[in-house]
Amino acid sequence: MIKRALILADGSTGGYTSSLRSLGPTAVKEKLSQNNWEHELIEHTLTWGEKINSIATTYFKDADKKLLIFSTSVGDWSAKCENTIEFIKDKIPDVKVIIGGIRGVQKGPQDRYYRKNFDAVFLGRAMEMFDDYLKEQDTAKYIKIKDAPYYINPVDDFTIEKPIASDYLKESDFVNDKDVVGFELGLGCKFNCTFCNFPYRNFKEVVMLPEDAMVHSMQTSYDRFGIKNFFVADDTANENMEKLELLVRAVKRLSFTPNIGGFVRLDVISKKPEQIQLLKEANFMSFFFGVETFNDKASKIIRKKHSITAVKETLRKIKQEIPHSWSSVACIMGLEGDDLDTMFEDLMDLIKENLIQNVEMASLNLKPKNNFILGDGDFFSEMEKDPEKFGIKLEASGEWKNSNTSLTKVKEDFNRSDFKQFLKDKYYHNFNGFTYLNLLSLGLVEQYENADVVRDRMNNGSLQKEFMLSLNREISKYISKKNNYIQEHYGT
Repeated sequence: MIKRALILADGSTGGYTSSLRSLGPTAVKEKLSQNNWEHELIEHTLTWGEKINSIATTYFKDADKKLLIFSTSVGDWSAKCENTIEFIKDKIPDVKVIIGGIRGVQKGPQDRYYRKNFDAVFLGRAMEMFDDYLKEQDTAKYIKIKDAPYYINPVDDFTIEKPIASDYLKESDFVNDKDVVGFELGLGCKFNCTFCNFPYRNFKEVVMLPEDAMVHSMQTSYDRFGIKNFFVADDTANENMEKLELLVRAVKRLSFTPNIGGFVRLDVISKKPEQIQLLKEANFMSFFFGVETFNDKASKIIRKKHSITAVKETLRKIKQEIPHSWSSVACIMGLEGDDLDTMFEDLMDLIKENLIQNVEMASLNLKPKNNFILGDGDFFSEMEKDPEKFGIKLEASGEWKNSNTSLTKVKEDFNRSDFKQFLKDKYYHNFNGFTYLNLLSLGLVEQYENADVVRDRMNNGSLQKEFMLSLNREISKYISKKNNYIQEHYGT
């Protein structure tokens, strides 16, 4: 019996310009291999257009069992592929269409979309559910709504739901030294920021990736494909010393020096400056700092207490020890007690001192609970569970108000601000810690090139143009190679 699964992924849908390879499909591939399914991964799905239709038709031609799998991570982009789903279901009626990586389902159009198009919708961490689904075991314990395709795991098994490393890469994935792949240092985050709805937060014991697995993942990626650039997918890479010490031990065992980036908490480094040396030893040099605010009142509310003085001091120390590091700061607009004009001034001070190379701005966004038919256990942040506790009035539309501003006002103030225009003119947005790994992988930046020099090249627009041309060229090459391979390998 021939069992074939076609995995659709898109690592470039996180709201920033990049072409990171998707990490989620690694775990999907592992489960498929363990259950004797042939599989092929399609990356950059949204760039393929209608070519996906012919790919699927060719790939499934001789298969007895067929799975079309959407692997999403940052938002669900599958609705943009509804025509593809309809085409494939029409041409290949026995195909099963499933999706994982999403965490909640809204009432109304989204609920109808999933019920119409999918045979299984796995909410939250999905590997245990997916494994049972492939084995055709009883999945009744996961199903939350009768006659609906939704699966939620009530109790995760952490021998199955474990940190992911980029194994199971194969020649037909067409990865090369210009790609950036990822791994998880650990599963879970000990913090519980009040605005955050990431899974496994407030986690008392982080489940760590074994050192040997980390070494194997990076070393084989380098030996087979020349990959030197890696992103850490953890919500917080530096929440404790153990994670960074693990990373340093693994890196020291490699035959090469990788470039590593990911989400890092600046306030933790402020309290534990000895982390800077560990980050340096691991060549963790591409930072995405979720600072959120510099305001005392707002920082207490979200449980990320730090002042602009502490932020500056810590960034100076990082710059001194790791001058080639690229620091991206993200802020939330609209927190109680905050003032946008003051936030813009503080950020401009950091830019003028060359302490940061990128700024990510986002308004406070909250999901009204009553709008959702269901979500996994951690799907709602504390602010969303009890907005009144935080002085917020949250409407069904998602519009919110607090004592000094509202969602509408925050967006209006930012859109007409000189600061937004400055960020746009000088390319200070969408070139965060993850994008910088792409600049390195494409050879547009040297491994230890001073970040100030790179920033100058970015400011005049030349590097940004080179980057977009190179990025689009590499994605086009990948699509051509993958398309030809499937047509030739499975079309005979």
